[in-house]
Formats: sequence, C-alpha cells, structure tokens
Amino acid sequence: YKLGAKAVLNRPVEFSQIFEKMDDLIVSVGLAAPYKILLVESPQLQNSTIEESLDKAGMVVQKTTDPLSTHIDLLECQPDLILTDLHMPQCSGLELAALIRQQEHYRTLP
Repeated sequence: YKLGAKAVLNRPVEFSQIFEKMDDLIVSVGLAAPYKILLVESPQLQNSTIEESLDKAGMVVQKTTDPLSTHIDLLECQPDLILTDLHMPQCSGLELAALIRQQEHYRTLP
C-alpha cells in the first residue's frame, strides 16, 4: 500500500475475486456509470419528489408524461430501470409494461 497499491489479492486467485475487487475499486473512485431511470408518469401526478430522490442518489433520470412515446424514450435513454405510474390517461402502467416486454431487447428490463 505504501507504493500506491489499491488492492492486494492472495494466491490462488479466482476470476470472481478479481472482478469483485475491480468493481469495488471502480465504485470507490466514482467511475461507475450512474443508473439510468426512465420515469413515466401521469401529467396530473408530476411527482418531483421521486425525481429529486433519484437524482440525489446519483441516478440519471429521464422523465416523460406520454406513455405512448415511451418507445422513443427507451431508445434515447437506454434505461436500467423503468418507473411508471399505474394510472395514466392513455394506458395503464401495466399495459405499458406489457407492451415494452413484447420487445425481446427489453424483456428483462425491470
């Protein structure tokens, strides 16, 4: 550690130990990419508290009030998670989730 080492692994070393230590180091120096959240909510709700909380936690939030344009937002944002209002005028959050999951690429998107 005196020579600037940030981590030491003892032999025999498994790949899982290397990846775990690398992940710890990346997070500790702030190099990990922030989580991207797509927030889809009713125009009447517009809950800035949720957006502010996610922002304070270091997440990148893209917000939309039009569930019918979510496919465009998905392409632009490439989110790690979608948060949606259950009750929206054009379609419910459950209907939106079902539509999104019909696309193979987004089938496992939480």
